[in-house]
Amino acid sequence: MSDHIPEAIVQDILHRLTLKDIVKCMSVCKTWNNMIKSHTYISSHLKRTLSSPTPPHFLLRHLLPSRKEHYSICSSSFDKIDNIQYSFPNEEILTLVGVINGVVCLSDDYYRLTDDIVLWNPLIQRHLRLPTPLITAETLGDDYIFKLGFGFDYVKNDFKVVRLCYTLREYAVPPTVELYSLNESAWRIIDASYLDVRVIGSIQCFFHGNVHWLAYEDTPKKFTKSSVQKCILMFNAVEERFNKMELPEEVTKSSMWWPDLVICVIDGCLSLIKYPKDSSPIFNLWMRKDSWSQVYAICLNEGFKSLWGIFSSQYPGRISHYDSHNEIMSLHSLDLKSQDKHTDIQYIVEEFCAYDYRESLVLLDKESSVAMLGQNEESSESLKMVGQKRRRESSVGPNPKSD
Repeated sequence: MSDHIPEAIVQDILHRLTLKDIVKCMSVCKTWNNMIKSHTYISSHLKRTLSSPTPPHFLLRHLLPSRKEHYSICSSSFDKIDNIQYSFPNEEILTLVGVINGVVCLSDDYYRLTDDIVLWNPLIQRHLRLPTPLITAETLGDDYIFKLGFGFDYVKNDFKVVRLCYTLREYAVPPTVELYSLNESAWRIIDASYLDVRVIGSIQCFFHGNVHWLAYEDTPKKFTKSSVQKCILMFNAVEERFNKMELPEEVTKSSMWWPDLVICVIDGCLSLIKYPKDSSPIFNLWMRKDSWSQVYAICLNEGFKSLWGIFSSQYPGRISHYDSHNEIMSLHSLDLKSQDKHTDIQYIVEEFCAYDYRESLVLLDKESSVAMLGQNEESSESLKMVGQKRRRESSVGPNPKSD
């Protein structure tokens, strides 16, 4: 019967269903299966989801006392929670890099040299292990480090992972940068010869088409936390170019340093949170519209852990934080103006994180497996030669020292 219904009408009907029901419809017939898994339909579904006035859900990540990962998704008013099956080989604990349009980017290479990066859609239970990057310890040496960014190209409907790779023995040298495109299904080297800053910390956020990191001037000289030039490094996912943005003047002229500073998005604005030192309960919050302004000094009770700019439809204009008391982790909504607090969820967990989440069908056309793709052997070999040359010529570089 479906063969006699125009495809446009079928798609319009499917768009009105829940995501889980759309996935079930893949079993109706081969025609529907192929249509739903097509890049055209997946992109169309994502476009409709992003244009919907419905607030995003929350993706909640918990590390249980048993040291096992647990994920769940709830509505923006915290009135419905769906547990998500989290199952990867070896059940390793992966670092969450970012969440964009229903896709979660995970990596375990912050702690181990395995170069594993995974793209995961928790609602449809599809994950893709990316191919081994072109830049590894074999190409740049054992003393190399990398910083990850996760972004979305809205022009090509393409998810992109960017890796900035530095050697610890070389300063004032641009990083070697590679980019993974989900549409292209491969890594490639991109030009970063003009970069003169180095990313600090592992936190990034995606906002208005750009990945943002905290960074500092890459200098061959000794420096202190107050004298070094700090900034925000941006990567445009469409143009595949880096740019810099200034930080608030109070931050630039101070000794504030990661991990005291966190970059994020709050209430539709690029924001910067300064965590308190010692036992102080005061968080400072800067938000950027046309320019930076310090808008709030937030006082939280003893036991607070983290702040997020996640959106709550039940409590608009609020941010969320969690604290611990008697081994109970609590997620709260906090009114920025009155600083009234409302407890949303409580868990018995060791660690807890929350992220905005919009459902999508991205990765539905992928099998949950390693991306078995041939890499450019010539590019890999040339990178290895560059790494060997750098190790021969390198000398010990500077390290920041405390004031």
